[in-house]
Amino acid sequence: SLIVRGYRVDAVVVIDDEEIGSGTVEAVKEYCSRPLRLRSGDGRVLFSNVEECIFSLPPIPPLSEPLGGWYNSKPVLDSFRTINNTLDVAWTDHVNALTCLEKE
Repeated sequence: SLIVRGYRVDAVVVIDDEEIGSGTVEAVKEYCSRPLRLRSGDGRVLFSNVEECIFSLPPIPPLSEPLGGWYNSKPVLDSFRTINNTLDVAWTDHVNALTCLEKE
């Protein structure tokens, strides 16, 4: 629905849920790789490589536990670093494309 409203979607982040398992991220990857069902506003497939644009974070702790340990855990920090790098590259590519249009 974000794409229909004109938003750019450069990544999807899924938080695993211990109750339903980690199959959610696989389902999202499968769905986003369908070229005829999910298209951005300009006719492209949403992600050219779903493995590089869809991320999974470990399950969050129960409500009774603080989130500080989860945020500071190595898997979460590594994931956020990768997500940030992916979004930085996507933003730079987008700005470069707009800059090229401006020069034409």
